[in-house]
Amino acid sequence: MISLKLSRRVWNTYSVSAFTTDLTGDRASQGGVVLSQVRKSGRNWQTRKVQSNGCHQSIAPTQSVSKSEGERLFLQACQS
Repeated sequence: MISLKLSRRVWNTYSVSAFTTDLTGDRASQGGVVLSQVRKSGRNWQTRKVQSNGCHQSIAPTQSVSKSEGERLFLQACQS
């Protein structure tokens, strides 16, 4: 059994979904999967979406979220 310990200070994926449109507007990463990620930066929680089709990767702008939402998403990432 492999045991992993997640850190709040790095990007943690809490959701993976398929996507067929261009989420970030760069046209190169259109399609593929979208990773929804969360991390704690200083005293604030942040989320972002990363779109990848296997050849190209694009990162949407980071958004701040409340402490309770950040902790909820981090716990979701720990359970994934």
